[in-house]
Amino acid sequence: MSLYKVDITSKDTIDAIAGILRPHIPQSLPVLGCLFSGDIEDSALTIWTTFSPITTTTDSLNHTLPPIYSVICHSSLNDHRFRFFCSAETIPTGDPKTEDTHVFRTIGCLLSDKEHGAPPEAWANGATPKPAGVIEFGYFPDRWITCLSSYITYDYPYLVFACPPRENPPRTPWNTSFDHEWEVSELDESDVNFVQERLVHFPRSRESVKARIHYSVCIRRKDGDNRAPVAWSGILSDGSTGMLYVEPDMRRKGLGRMCNIALRRKMEEMFATEDLEEKSIYPRARWEYNAIHDDNEASVRLTKSLEGWEGIGRRHCIWIRNWTITQHVS
Repeated sequence: MSLYKVDITSKDTIDAIAGILRPHIPQSLPVLGCLFSGDIEDSALTIWTTFSPITTTTDSLNHTLPPIYSVICHSSLNDHRFRFFCSAETIPTGDPKTEDTHVFRTIGCLLSDKEHGAPPEAWANGATPKPAGVIEFGYFPDRWITCLSSYITYDYPYLVFACPPRENPPRTPWNTSFDHEWEVSELDESDVNFVQERLVHFPRSRESVKARIHYSVCIRRKDGDNRAPVAWSGILSDGSTGMLYVEPDMRRKGLGRMCNIALRRKMEEMFATEDLEEKSIYPRARWEYNAIHDDNEASVRLTKSLEGWEGIGRRHCIWIRNWTITQHVS
């Protein structure tokens, strides 16, 4: 088995990969979202596939995909986390053993191929200190945990919720004042340290938070000396909604809900188009998704209360170590 690196400088190639992933929404969102959330523009994204390279959109339509295939993304601006999708998640082959072997070998290639696999910096960096010789996957599908369980050194499971596009999004501005004291805006660079220190459940580096400013919303006082944000949320490098936080003394006032509503509206506005063909497909047709730890009852309630959001299963943040797994790859 081999992994093929995707040419992220080619818009046609990215469109082709997106065309392959879109029929698998929402399960493919953690990888598909990486293509349209800013990291390609910053040259921070690496993409691998288990099928031979595709160069144009036309090629993708004529390309004969294997019965089972996978796509992996890695972002240096997402604290060197990886995202993984396998087609068998949505189109089972009927042979679980073959599917497990494919995933096992795919991850093994990523770990062992020094030329085309995981970049050296992925082994040592991240917002959470990791032991030597492990890489981190986020939103890793529950389906593949068992076949890799012997090599997983850390497993943090969570629930995933998703929301399909709205047919007629409201045209009201996302950034507005909602009373005489507070306004909805976006984070700026002066907020980065303040925000980063409060991201305890899903830690992020300062660089990761800074990279998401353009994809964020926050609530802050309109005037006065203290204009630090009291609530915020943002779209992460994989297209998911994250970083939701409300200062303790401001909770139970609906600010988290307000942030999520404003963020969705901001993304709809950011990706809006008048092109009739494009407006019906992701990311123009804006799917949203997020991860919530099982015991975060307040966030689960909030997400379920938002229009259109539904649970789509369980995913995992995992660390996989580079050791005997590579001895089984052929």
